[in-house]
Amino acid sequence: MRITVRRVALLTGLAVGVAGCGGVTTFEDPVGTLEVAAGEEFRIELGENPSTGYVWRFVRRPDPAVARVLGSSFELEEGGEDRDGAGGTRILRLRAGDGGETTMSLVKEFSGGEPGRRPTDTQQLVVKVE
Repeated sequence: MRITVRRVALLTGLAVGVAGCGGVTTFEDPVGTLEVAAGEEFRIELGENPSTGYVWRFVRRPDPAVARVLGSSFELEEGGEDRDGAGGTRILRLRAGDGGETTMSLVKEFSGGEPGRRPTDTQQLVVKVE
């Protein structure tokens, strides 16, 4: 029952948060072109499990005049606090500029400093601001 109540509270909070924050657009595991409105804040969410040593990082940041990076955070999957090695979601927060198009590239690679490890995933995304 406790988990159900917490889940309902979380879902209610998300619905209120999205409705009350001016419409933050969320792109989950996006591919290709992301279209956003000028001045809009948006999020890119990518699956990640830092306990394996593999994390997402920018190889090429977007042009800040078109899409400025506001921050990055990690959210543990539901129930993950009770499990060692649980995964979650990397959340990148950005704000669109006045207009234009920019490309960003991300890789999920080993952060442990061992040479020769290849990225397990790559993302090249185009942000189009209208």
